[in-house]
Amino acid sequence: LRFGAAGVLDMHLDDLQILIVGQVDRSQVNALLWDPMPGGSGLLDQLVERFEEVVQAAEAIVDGCASECNHSCIDCLQTFRNGYYHKHLNRKTALECLRQWGHELSSSHPIPAATPAGKEPTAQPVNEAERRLRHLLAAAGFAEGVRGEQIDLGPGLGTTTPDVIYRGHSSMPDVCVYLDGLSEHLHGDPRTAEQDREIRYWLRQQGHEVVEITVTDLDDAGAMSRHFVRLAMYLGVDDVRKAVDADAAWFKAETPEAPTGTAAPPEGSQAAQTGVLRFVEPTPENRYRSCVPLLEDLEAAAGAFSEPHGALGEVADPETRWIEVDSGRQLTPNMFAAKVAGRSMEPRIPDGSVCLFRRDVAGNRSGRIVLVRLPDAVDPETGERFTVKRYRSEKRSTDDGPWRHVRITLEPLNPKFEPIELVAEDDQGSGAVNILAEFVDVLHPDARRESKRN
Repeated sequence: LRFGAAGVLDMHLDDLQILIVGQVDRSQVNALLWDPMPGGSGLLDQLVERFEEVVQAAEAIVDGCASECNHSCIDCLQTFRNGYYHKHLNRKTALECLRQWGHELSSSHPIPAATPAGKEPTAQPVNEAERRLRHLLAAAGFAEGVRGEQIDLGPGLGTTTPDVIYRGHSSMPDVCVYLDGLSEHLHGDPRTAEQDREIRYWLRQQGHEVVEITVTDLDDAGAMSRHFVRLAMYLGVDDVRKAVDADAAWFKAETPEAPTGTAAPPEGSQAAQTGVLRFVEPTPENRYRSCVPLLEDLEAAAGAFSEPHGALGEVADPETRWIEVDSGRQLTPNMFAAKVAGRSMEPRIPDGSVCLFRRDVAGNRSGRIVLVRLPDAVDPETGERFTVKRYRSEKRSTDDGPWRHVRITLEPLNPKFEPIELVAEDDQGSGAVNILAEFVDVLHPDARRESKRN
């Protein structure tokens, strides 16, 4: 069905994900097709509307294999990403199922929203072990970190969701923390354990650091001290490392009770001031710890981006205002906030949002959401040279070997908008687009009223 949908709808194969749910004491499983984009991309609605066409396209794929294979091959069902399942794929069984199920969908039951509409997930701990880990990290002096964020591992491995992600300062790597052993039937499975090893090997190969904590370690002061010392070293927070190593008082602190309801946020907190940006006059110590500069005129601040590895607050306009950040992320001197106008990146980035960005975009940029400046073009939606889009590039090999960019595509997330196609002038993609920074998070979903107020 995904192959068929990719051929009929305006989507890539990975824009819809598959989740297989087993049932206790039964060989039957449920297969769920779901949209991973927060708020939804609209693909599921399109799938329902054009389901008959999608099924017909799927039938044509499995029935019309160019190699006329007996089970499956690269001309019908096999891809690099589903390599683990190649021995289970059978195009004739798939065709039989598709014809048996027919071309119509019927409503079974509504699925209630897990959170109120318009609210962001809180990524709160869901069991005692996760609550204990969160408490120990805080007691030892670590920041909140990022929870519930998926990392795309590319073809073959899918995605992974660490229990906590810490963003490394400047040149320090990001650190992924995993809490293992919560589900014996999963992590005790040799196949699952092998996949875990492959995923974490991939993360390390991509420059991430990985800290693996078992549930039993949570009750072992020595084990947790070793984990936290290593975590502090990875993050470059020497004061935390020394404190953890010198005194185990953090381990003895009592874990708070699980919340029984949703309490109102404290008065004055960012959560309590929805609709209000909190401007601050930062001390040197607070800069990039609890606040970042808000670049309200990107054109005027453009020169700051050419300063290598410096803090934007030091090279931008002296009148630059600073805003308080409470996103659960460790801030670094290469971060700043800016307002994003337009609806092309909805639902992930609502029109008028103030967003957190990180400059010095390194590594493979494909698939990442970036802030760019268009030297010789404008965003057709806003008429501005600055735009936020998902970056794609087409590369070709040259006669002497190396690959070069030949076409840059800036993709909107909102299917109602067209991508911006650009031609690269050199092998780095320069000339067509200047990549200034990478999108990190939405800090404030709609700052238009606040901008008018100030």
